[in-house]
Amino acid sequence: MNFIPMIPDHLDQVMIIENECFPSSPWPRRFFEEELSLVGRAFFFVALESENVVGYGGYCLVDDEMHITNIAVKNGVRRRGIGRKLTELLIEDGLQRGVKAAHLEVRRSNLAAQGLYRALGFKQVGMRPGYYQQEKEDAILMSADL
Repeated sequence: MNFIPMIPDHLDQVMIIENECFPSSPWPRRFFEEELSLVGRAFFFVALESENVVGYGGYCLVDDEMHITNIAVKNGVRRRGIGRKLTELLIEDGLQRGVKAAHLEVRRSNLAAQGLYRALGFKQVGMRPGYYQQEKEDAILMSADL
């Protein structure tokens, strides 16, 4: 398994995973294209198995804080630690850029992700009611001091 910076050539495979993982509210391709164009402000990585993208994650940098925007792992390869490794990679990359805190939102129903984030030092700091508008699901806001 290799973890490398995402490039536009990865987007066809990323979009398959995005639609698979978030069928009711996937990011459109142009969101990823815009994020990849924010040199020095947005950082995205892919997990590659052979030449196949099996997961991805990204964050935006704001001063000395990072906002983790995406983490997704392809069905069929979950429960192998890929999501954890991607999250750790994002945090490590942020630390190298001087980040002192990390923030993210996670679906209230996504207990597996919440457990992962807690294991990595994140704590619940708030709630965003109805954040996931399509499903009218709340988001739990989590943060970690790094």
